[in-house]
Amino acid sequence: MANTQDIVVNLEDGANRMRFHLKWEKTVYHNPLDEQEWQAYTPSTSGPRPDRPSYPHIEVGQIVFLVQPPSGHCDVHDLVAYFDRVVEIMAGIVPITPIPVEGSSDLGRQLLIELEIPKCEGWLKLAMYPSMDGLSLGEAMPKITQVPQPSTLSTIKFQIFLNVWGYQGSSGHFS
Repeated sequence: MANTQDIVVNLEDGANRMRFHLKWEKTVYHNPLDEQEWQAYTPSTSGPRPDRPSYPHIEVGQIVFLVQPPSGHCDVHDLVAYFDRVVEIMAGIVPITPIPVEGSSDLGRQLLIELEIPKCEGWLKLAMYPSMDGLSLGEAMPKITQVPQPSTLSTIKFQIFLNVWGYQGSSGHFS
């Protein structure tokens, strides 16, 4: 707790399994290389919103802007529509039924998607935490590539954290 780091403690009492989760809410992140601030967006409402699509197996955990454009450089509605389309693609690729990871009793995983627009080399990265065992995310890349990117006057780079199958752990990261 002194390090202000997320903690997950799995507790077992015979047949009962419980989990204690301490999560530090962060609104500003710092790039470890140059200490510049990254802004994070976490949906402000819990539960499904009637104006947005929802999926039984995937929930948007947060969106972290690694490079945030100046105000007015991109239409926010176009950017949100882009996020929604990427999440919709991933919801169609990841099966609704959890795929167990060998040697783990937890079924949930976190899907990380890093995007940069306008598109450039390395503009799209996908990872699953703690493991991609049993999943093939290769079909996601060509589908995401076909999504029209929003018009922007500057670079926007962000990560989308999707909690899959009830994932409750700490946020993963790209190595």
